[in-house]
Amino acid sequence: MSGSRLAQPEPGLEPETLIARAAALRPLLRQQQAENDERGYYSDEIHQAFLKAGLYRILQPRMFGGYELDFPVFIKVIHELAQGHPSTAWCYTLASSHVFLLSSHWPEQTQIDMFGETGDIRICQRASPAGTIVRADGG
Repeated sequence: MSGSRLAQPEPGLEPETLIARAAALRPLLRQQQAENDERGYYSDEIHQAFLKAGLYRILQPRMFGGYELDFPVFIKVIHELAQGHPSTAWCYTLASSHVFLLSSHWPEQTQIDMFGETGDIRICQRASPAGTIVRADGG
């Protein structure tokens, strides 16, 4: 697939539209706050709404079906989601921002393998514990 492109789901999608779509999700996010907090992550219904709205593809390269927009747009979307539920906005950020790391640090073939045939990808990265904890006198 080198040099080829996956089609964007909505060619020409404007940043303002993505921001407005995120803002329109506030009622759903507020409605599900308690159950999402209890679960520790947002529902499949919210996930599907993010997919349908194109929110996961904001930072994704055009080559892989993304919109390749800038970080201010991404931050505005996060802000709108956080107005509905800060925890959901945080989880969304983790799931969709690491695509930028993949796209900027890995060779093209790795990207091709990871984005696959559809470009539908979410990546959450966690920091692994490092070092050794040693009990000290006095705490």
